[in-house]
Amino acid sequence: MPKQHTVKKGETLYQIADQHGFYWETLWDLPDNGQLFDERDGPNALKEGDKISIPDPQTVVHDCKTERKHTFQKK
Repeated sequence: MPKQHTVKKGETLYQIADQHGFYWETLWDLPDNGQLFDERDGPNALKEGDKISIPDPQTVVHDCKTERKHTFQKK
Protein backbone atom coordinates (compact mmCIF):
# COMPACT_ATOMS: atom_id res chain seq x y z
CA MET A 1 0.00 0.00 0.00
CA PRO A 2 1.50 3.38 -0.99
CA LYS A 3 2.67 5.73 1.77
CA GLN A 4 2.31 9.48 2.05
CA HIS A 5 5.34 11.67 2.71
CA THR A 6 4.81 15.18 4.01
CA VAL A 7 7.45 17.54 2.64
CA LYS A 8 9.57 19.26 5.28
CA LYS A 9 11.13 22.68 4.80
CA GLY A 10 14.10 22.49 2.43
CA GLU A 11 13.41 18.98 1.12
CA THR A 12 13.63 18.24 -2.59
CA LEU A 13 12.04 15.47 -4.60
CA TYR A 14 15.54 14.10 -5.24
CA GLN A 15 16.13 13.67 -1.50
CA ILE A 16 12.71 12.18 -0.81
CA ALA A 17 12.98 9.68 -3.65
CA ASP A 18 16.50 8.64 -2.61
CA GLN A 19 15.41 8.25 1.01
CA HIS A 20 12.73 5.77 -0.11
CA GLY A 21 14.89 3.94 -2.68
CA PHE A 22 13.47 5.46 -5.86
CA TYR A 23 14.60 7.74 -8.65
CA TRP A 24 12.94 11.15 -8.55
CA GLU A 25 11.36 10.46 -11.95
CA THR A 26 9.49 7.49 -10.48
CA LEU A 27 7.71 9.74 -7.99
CA TRP A 28 7.30 12.57 -10.51
CA ASP A 29 5.60 10.23 -13.03
CA LEU A 30 3.39 8.47 -10.48
CA PRO A 31 -0.28 9.18 -11.32
CA ASP A 32 -1.08 9.65 -7.61
CA ASN A 33 1.26 12.67 -7.60
CA GLY A 34 0.11 14.11 -10.92
CA GLN A 35 -2.06 16.92 -9.56
CA LEU A 36 0.60 18.15 -7.14
CA PHE A 37 3.36 18.16 -9.74
CA ASP A 38 1.10 19.90 -12.27
CA GLU A 39 1.09 22.80 -9.78
CA ARG A 40 4.89 22.87 -9.38
CA ASP A 41 7.53 24.15 -11.82
CA GLY A 42 9.92 21.27 -11.20
CA PRO A 43 11.19 18.72 -8.68
CA ASN A 44 12.89 21.43 -6.60
CA ALA A 45 9.74 23.54 -6.32
CA LEU A 46 8.09 21.55 -3.53
CA LYS A 47 6.54 23.45 -0.65
CA GLU A 48 6.54 22.56 3.01
CA GLY A 49 3.44 20.49 3.78
CA ASP A 50 3.03 19.05 0.26
CA LYS A 51 1.96 15.40 0.34
CA ILE A 52 3.79 12.99 -1.96
CA SER A 53 2.64 9.45 -2.58
CA ILE A 54 5.43 6.86 -2.24
CA PRO A 55 4.73 3.52 -3.99
CA ASP A 56 5.51 0.14 -2.54
CA PRO A 57 8.91 -1.21 -3.61
CA GLN A 58 8.84 -3.88 -6.29
CA THR A 59 10.80 -7.11 -6.13
CA VAL A 60 12.62 -8.22 -9.27
CA VAL A 61 13.60 -11.86 -9.74
CA HIS A 62 16.16 -13.00 -12.32
CA ASP A 63 16.66 -16.63 -13.30
CA CYS A 64 20.36 -17.41 -13.59
CA LYS A 65 22.45 -20.49 -14.13
CA THR A 66 24.20 -21.83 -11.07
CA GLU A 67 27.96 -22.18 -10.80
CA ARG A 68 28.45 -19.05 -12.91
CA LYS A 69 29.32 -15.49 -12.09
CA HIS A 70 26.54 -12.95 -12.69
CA THR A 71 26.84 -9.19 -12.50
CA PHE A 72 23.79 -7.05 -11.82
CA GLN A 73 23.79 -3.32 -12.06
CA LYS A 74 21.05 -1.21 -10.55
CA LYS A 75 20.05 1.66 -12.83
